[in-house]
Amino acid sequence: MNNKWTLEINEKQAQVIQDALDSFSRAKLGQINYALEHVANDLKLDRQTQELVHEYAKSQFFPELEKNEFYGIHSQEISDDARIAYDIIQVIRYALAQKNGVTSGVSLYSPCKSSTSVDLPKIEEK
Repeated sequence: MNNKWTLEINEKQAQVIQDALDSFSRAKLGQINYALEHVANDLKLDRQTQELVHEYAKSQFFPELEKNEFYGIHSQEISDDARIAYDIIQVIRYALAQKNGVTSGVSLYSPCKSSTSVDLPKIEEK
């Protein structure tokens, strides 16, 4: 499992991967409403419908959590898959911020430590 892989993508593809992994990791944390945000506009779901979907999905997948409660990224209740996705998001977010000259916000913080025992991925612009 320590084999290294290379994937060549363009900036738009990196953004799509970032959004997809964001939805995936948030869904794993019980943040169904945030996971839905990436698809709600495409599906033309109004806020009320989004809230109904969120409440139903959360009650089915996370009955132990209250309406506005969710797991944190370091919670023992979630799988490493969510943390690995989170780490990849952070690496992509930082690289895109550096490329696009972002001067404020969370994107400026370089992910310096992996959330799991898996090394952080590496990204570079060619």
